[in-house]
Amino acid sequence: MLYNLDELKKYSGGDTEFEIEILRTFLDEAPQFLTQVKSMLESYKYPEARKLAHKYKSTIGILCMHELFKLIDTIENGEEKEIQNALPQIELLTNELTNQINLEIGKYINCK
Repeated sequence: MLYNLDELKKYSGGDTEFEIEILRTFLDEAPQFLTQVKSMLESYKYPEARKLAHKYKSTIGILCMHELFKLIDTIENGEEKEIQNALPQIELLTNELTNQINLEIGKYINCK
């Protein structure tokens, strides 16, 4: 599974509005992160890309997006070649996760 909401549900204490807010935060941050990190890497601004990756990890961490977390960690801590190789995988995985999280939000809304 690409994500797991168990940690989020524990953290939220059953507050579904908070859970939806976190899911929407991922949906808002994901495209921004991709755009910014691609621009930074194309300009060889690796220190800036590393800082951005570090900040982004908190959102994906609470959603237990382990595979994406590992790839983001590569941007934060990897060598330049590893980082460049990870970026296409991050894009594909982020697109898939975005689709799945949208479906997840739909489940929350339909349960109300």
